[in-house]
Amino acid sequence: PDLFLSILEETEKIHGEELVKLITSIIFCSRGGMSEVELIECLSLVKWKTEQVSNFSRCYGNMTTFLSTGGGGNLQFFHQQLQFVVEKKYNLFEGTDEWKDTHTVLANYFIDVIQNQKSNYGRGLECAPYHLLQ
Repeated sequence: PDLFLSILEETEKIHGEELVKLITSIIFCSRGGMSEVELIECLSLVKWKTEQVSNFSRCYGNMTTFLSTGGGGNLQFFHQQLQFVVEKKYNLFEGTDEWKDTHTVLANYFIDVIQNQKSNYGRGLECAPYHLLQ
């Protein structure tokens, strides 16, 4: 776990804590991971609290060592220990404000997918209700 924590902290130093936290939190709370396109679109809807020093593409370049593509090509954590580190570091335990905030971001994204009838419309129909109920 210490190795994964140090990797996250180093990535935060390079790309900013808010961006790394949000990317990993979205992957953690999503159902079956997120595609690169979904992550980029989801991040574009976020109102950032701090000025961004990086973007998803640059950050993703550093994160590829601990992400893998699961079924359907969605990005997921390659190791369960990393998932535990993300949960603890960013306080993503069920019912916490961070948990609720991340599910709100995801719900808003999938509602946008439905309203704009994007190519992943079916996934939006599947995921929006789930995230709204969290």
